[in-house]
Amino acid sequence: MIAAPCVIRKLTKMQFGPAIQGASPEADLPLSWWHVSVSVHSRVADLKDCRVWLRIMPRGTELQMVWAGHGGPSLEKALRFGDESQIVPVVARAEKDLWQTANFPSLPHFPLPAGVARVTDVQAIYHRQNFVDLPPGEHHLCLVVRYGQFEFSSPVYRLQVPNPTVGNGHFILTRTE
Repeated sequence: MIAAPCVIRKLTKMQFGPAIQGASPEADLPLSWWHVSVSVHSRVADLKDCRVWLRIMPRGTELQMVWAGHGGPSLEKALRFGDESQIVPVVARAEKDLWQTANFPSLPHFPLPAGVARVTDVQAIYHRQNFVDLPPGEHHLCLVVRYGQFEFSSPVYRLQVPNPTVGNGHFILTRTE
C-alpha cells in the first residue's frame, strides 16, 4: 500500500519495547546482551528499507545499528503492521573475555573483553573494528528508525554500566517511560 507522506507521518505509530536480554541462558556464557524490539502499530503503509541508529545523549552521537534476523543481521528491514516485532541488538558485556558473533557461521566473531560494555553497532557486527565502548556509569540512549525522509525516535533508555570488576547483574538497560 502506498500512502502520501503527510499521512505516513501523522498516522504511523512506532512501538519501541522494553529492553530484553538477548543472551541465551542455555549458552552458559557470562554474557549479557541487551536488545530492544520495534514494531509498527499502523495500517497506513508498509515501511520498507527501514534503518536504525542508536543516539547516545547528550552528545547526540549516532551509530548505525543492525536488525537481528533468522538469516543474520541486516542494515535494512521492512516493518509491517501485524508482523512480529523486529529486534535490535544494542549493547553487550561479558564477565570474562569472549569472542561473540551475531550469526554463526556466516559472520566472524568480534572480541568482547571482560567488563567492557560494547555497543553492537555495524562496526562491531560487520567490521569488527572501531568499537564503541561505554565507560562505567549511567548512559542515556534512544533508538532512531529512519524510513525515507521520516524519523521515529524511541523513548529514552537508561543504561547502567558497572565497573569492570563487577558482574553483569548490575549491567542494566531500562526504558524511562
